[in-house]
Amino acid sequence: MSGSSLFLGLRRQTEADRDQHAGIAAAVRTLLNGGLPALTAARAALQLEPIGDVMEQLEASECYLLATSRAFDFSSGSPSSWVRYVGPELADPGWTQCWQSPWLETDERPIILVAFSTTYQNHLPVLERIAAALATLPVRAVCTMGPGLAGLGFRTPPNVVVCESAPHEQLMREARLVITHGGHGTVVRALVAGAPLLCMPLGRDQSDNTARVTARNAGIGLSPTASVEDIRSAVIELLETAQYRIAARRLGAAVAADAARSSAVDELEALAHGIDIRRE
Repeated sequence: MSGSSLFLGLRRQTEADRDQHAGIAAAVRTLLNGGLPALTAARAALQLEPIGDVMEQLEASECYLLATSRAFDFSSGSPSSWVRYVGPELADPGWTQCWQSPWLETDERPIILVAFSTTYQNHLPVLERIAAALATLPVRAVCTMGPGLAGLGFRTPPNVVVCESAPHEQLMREARLVITHGGHGTVVRALVAGAPLLCMPLGRDQSDNTARVTARNAGIGLSPTASVEDIRSAVIELLETAQYRIAARRLGAAVAADAARSSAVDELEALAHGIDIRRE
């Protein structure tokens, strides 16, 4: 198994795939338009003309602020002037609960954080297979369910603890490994903490984030349908191969530097005053 590879069963896109993606895009557009009345009211309060589709709001934008790290993204030369990296947001969400370790301070087994989507992506079966994979390993694991699976649970081995939420910033500093769906926030925070990743993308931007992780050798990508045996093998490789942690720390340091010099507030304040800070 190689961390530079992404095990997603990639294949050439077919016409059926393109039709499916177009259908998904149309469904998302319809979903977003459900909020059109609220957007119209907000525009009216700002003395702006009403629009007939939420996408018109995006198409009228003068710039796009990317809340990510330029170091995390793949290089594409000089980005267009209307695309601006403003650095990632690394703070835990406000609904995060306090965490108290159930293990003794003398317990030296490595800690693994299992953190999947905060929204429902039918990922309970993935968590069950991850727990089964960790059951026979000399590790301690914390699995945060998030709001998407609130109230649900599953049987876990003694070395896996399940909780609704926990401060990822704290746990990631202690973790030897983070197993995740590959959501942007979880990935960049794990990297900043210097933790290598096992990514099992479920959809959305997660495959793209996983590709960025594996291309830098900061982790391994597996299909969300991977077997218990494949998950266990990937975990062992990530724990036993120092290069993954070294690469994660290297990339994480660059991401942290971009976060520290975030220009998000400056960009928004300049926009409010009608100033293009790129021209100042």
